[in-house]
Amino acid sequence: GQKSSTKSKCIVKLECGLVPKADIRKLNQTLLHLERRVRKGFVVVVGIPFDRMVDLSRLKDTIFLKGRVYPSLKIYLRRGLEKEGIRELTSVIEALEEIRGIKLMLDVVVESSMVPDLSGLFDIVAQHRAMIQIVIFTAHRSPTQVHREMLAWNERLSSSDGRTAASSPQPFSSSATTSSSTTSSSNNNDCLEFTESQAPEPILDAIHRATGGSISSTD
Repeated sequence: GQKSSTKSKCIVKLECGLVPKADIRKLNQTLLHLERRVRKGFVVVVGIPFDRMVDLSRLKDTIFLKGRVYPSLKIYLRRGLEKEGIRELTSVIEALEEIRGIKLMLDVVVESSMVPDLSGLFDIVAQHRAMIQIVIFTAHRSPTQVHREMLAWNERLSSSDGRTAASSPQPFSSSATTSSSTTSSSNNNDCLEFTESQAPEPILDAIHRATGGSISSTD
C-alpha cells in the first residue's frame, strides 16, 4: 500500500494485480481485512484491472460497499484503438452502477507522441459525472521512442570531442520512461496538475478539442 497526505486526510492505496477469477472471493476477503486495519479517517483506494473490478463489484460483500473505499481504474488509450479502452470503462461503470453513491477514480494512460482522440472518453465522463469525479492523465513514451532517443543521445556523445558514452551520464536506459500527469475534475475545470518533465501540451490540446473548449490550458 502507499500513503500520501492530503489537507485533512490520508490515502491508503492498495494495488491489485490480475488475480485468477477463481480467487476473486479470496482477494475480496484480503481487502476487507486490510481495510479494517486502516485507521479511521483514512481513505482507501483500490486499484485493480477492469475485468477483476467487474468481478469484485458483483460480490454481495464487495469491498466497494465500504463508504471510504474508492475503486481506481487504469485504462490505456491508443490512437486508433480508443474504443478498446472505452469498452473497458463502460464495463466497469455498468457493474459499479449497482452500488449507490460509489465514486470511481480514472487513470488514463496515453502515449506522449501519439495522443489519442479523447472525445469518446469525455462523453462517457460527462454522462457519469456523479460517479467519475477525478480523471488523471498519464503520458508515457513507447519503447520505440525511448530507443530512438537513446541512439540520438549516443550519436551526439560520439561526435563530441573528448566525450564518450562510457564516461558521460546516461539520461536514458532501455527501461527508462518519462511520464507526466494531468489531473482533471469532471465537476471543476480549474483542477489541473502537472508533474515530471514531460510537456503536457499535447494532452491539454486533446482535452481542449474533446471538451469543445470547456477545458483549456489556461484553466
